[in-house]
Amino acid sequence: MRAVTSEQAVGARLEPPLALLESRASAMHRAISVARQAAASDVPVLLLGEIGTGKSALAAAIHAWSRRRHASFVTVSCPALGREPAPNGRSVRAAGSFTHAFRQLQAASGGTVFLDEIADLSPELQFELLRLLGDPHAPRIEDARPLEFDGRIVAGSHRDLEAEVRAGRFRDDLFFRLSVVTIVLPPLRERPEDLALVVDRLLEQVAARHGHGHLALTPEARRALAGYRWPGNVRELANVLERAVVLASNDTITTAELPDNVLAPANTESISRSDSLRDLERQQVRRALAESPTLEEAAARLGINTSTLWRKRKRWGLE
Repeated sequence: MRAVTSEQAVGARLEPPLALLESRASAMHRAISVARQAAASDVPVLLLGEIGTGKSALAAAIHAWSRRRHASFVTVSCPALGREPAPNGRSVRAAGSFTHAFRQLQAASGGTVFLDEIADLSPELQFELLRLLGDPHAPRIEDARPLEFDGRIVAGSHRDLEAEVRAGRFRDDLFFRLSVVTIVLPPLRERPEDLALVVDRLLEQVAARHGHGHLALTPEARRALAGYRWPGNVRELANVLERAVVLASNDTITTAELPDNVLAPANTESISRSDSLRDLERQQVRRALAESPTLEEAAARLGINTSTLWRKRKRWGLE
């Protein structure tokens, strides 16, 4: 996995997601205010919220606002970590695997590491993360050399980590180490005043990525978007708008370019996509994987994070 330098991040890759954090909602204002305050220190930050609420964007923002902004910002996909073979052929779930992964990310020393979907770390990797964070009570691992790491840790999860601790799936000592500052991002359905702003921001970005000029939504299409509850949050909205841009035959997006589940109020609680949207998304993912040398570059090309792409690749058998 390659490190993304701060100069790259603050440029084209960071500004679009940062723009999506603009909000009129008080809950989002509070989250961003706490993030700005926390950015001035080096304490770990835990970002919680449903999938697609903007945790990776806020992690990048914390880095950009911090004194570490001139160093590297690196995203580590925890679902993927531990499922790739180590150079010596051992399972990455064996002792020393987390240390091995972070030795590959030496460029992040002095910068910020975003541990995406931290709840997916195996117990073995949770042990090693404690060692990385310098916990004197962390279990010792045989033949593991000490790792010097001068980086800022930001972790994210869509799960309730306290519930994971109570269930015995996540270490309580690691939870307390990571949650010095905890920020909960509200779902899009609780920010109705932000929907029009987010739609316009996303539509502008998606249209530019596909080489379109200005695209406008008809009033009917806007009403349909406003009437949907967006269980997949901003990420689902981005997928729907990308579909609409691809299918649009002129400079106007109508309800004909929107998927059936968005148009049917009775189905707004469902997270399923229409078959045409799933097929289109699968084709886009397959093409990006085929044309990109790394998973990270494919994710950047698709405008999603590495964890999300890893899950889509596994679900659709695109190994």
